[in-house]
This record gives sequence, structure tokens and C-alpha cells, in this order.
Amino acid sequence: LSPAEQIETAVIALQVGCVGQGIYHSEPQRFAFENITAVISPKDDEQAIQAALDRGEILADAINLTRELVNHPAQDIYPASFAARAEELAGQYGLKCEVFDEKRLEMEKMGSFLAVARGSSQPPRMVILEHHGGAKGAPTLYLCGKGVTFDSGGLSLKPSAGMLDMKMDMAGAATVLGAMTAIARLKLPVNVVALMGLTENMVSGSSYKLGDVLTARNGTTIEVHNTDAEGRLVLADVLS
Repeated sequence: LSPAEQIETAVIALQVGCVGQGIYHSEPQRFAFENITAVISPKDDEQAIQAALDRGEILADAINLTRELVNHPAQDIYPASFAARAEELAGQYGLKCEVFDEKRLEMEKMGSFLAVARGSSQPPRMVILEHHGGAKGAPTLYLCGKGVTFDSGGLSLKPSAGMLDMKMDMAGAATVLGAMTAIARLKLPVNVVALMGLTENMVSGSSYKLGDVLTARNGTTIEVHNTDAEGRLVLADVLS
């Protein structure tokens, strides 16, 4: 690695390594560094080193954002609260943001996505973020993230041990959101659109059922054999 790459890697490690999962611990188990000093050779390019420091900080912030969202329980991170956080970050970093609420999802005929959301008291959302740093007419990269903020398995109910970590079933959407903040802050010369499908998969009298035939946004019909295969139903409509 070049000196700049070594600095960037060290900054990421230091910032990420001092942040743990103890969001609710009364006594913190890890502590942020007050100061970090980079010692460089007179032969090193100071501008390149500073750029590496800045890039490392931005990438570490994006990683820590994703980890924070994943580590919060479903009582805190649910479709509407995730969407609100995405809107806040979009405003902070200059990303274009649009949020589809339940009515808009119905207008878009996103039937497979909405079926997954049917059993929850938390209404679904879809977040669209856009970064236009590339030339007009240049190719656009699309990122699509699964954001099931809690997955009980639906009527195909998971056992308790399998359900314990299902607050993390939105890690795909959290990763996409973290990536978009880094892309915007680094001012990358690319065009990127990110889509995050946000819902819970819960059990109630309105839950979608085994044997139901759903109609996705593109007109494809889907027969449900297992309600714990919800991720593909969400992503099918989000991709469409």
C-alpha cells in the first residue's frame, strides 16, 4: 500500500473499531479517540495524505451509519423512521430524495411488496435517493436494498432463536444508505440511484397467506408457498 492508502485504512480502522454495538449500555465499552496524529515522511505528498485522511473519515462514517442502523431494534428502526433518517441525510449531503408512502405504493401497483407489509401495523415505505455527479447521459448505476426492518417470518413463523436477529433484515437497505452518503460526500463523478424497500413482515389477521396469488408491479403473478421468503417479494417490486 502507498502511504496515502495506509493512512486511509488506518483512519477507517480507528473510527470503526472504537464504535461497538452497545447502543443502550449504561456504561460504554468502547471510546472514540480524542485525537489521531499521522506521522508522515518529508517525501510524502501532503495533499494526497490529507485527501486520504478525509476519504478515510467519510468511509468510516458511512460504515458506522450502516452498523448503527442495523444494531438498533425494530422499535426504533421501522419503515417510517428509516425513511425519515434517509431524508435527513439526503438534505445534509445534497442527495435528491423521494419517499413513496403506502398510497403511492398502491398507485404503483406494487402488489408483492404490499402483501408482505399487510400483517404489520407499521406502514411500508420506499426511499429513492439520487446522486448526479456524472456527465449528462452517462450510465447510471442502480443500488437496490432490502429493508425488512423486522422479519417474524409471517405465518411461516420463525422459531425464537431464528427471529432474535431479525431486526437486521434491513441491512441491505442500511448498506445502500451508507454507500450513498459516502458517494455524495466524496462527490464521485458518477450517476447513482438507490432504492430501498422498507417494511415489516409480521403476523396478524391481515397477513398474506400460503397459497395467495400476488400480482407484482410488472404484472407477474406469484403463488406464495412460504411467507418467510418475503425478501424476493419486496425486491421484485422495488427493482421494477
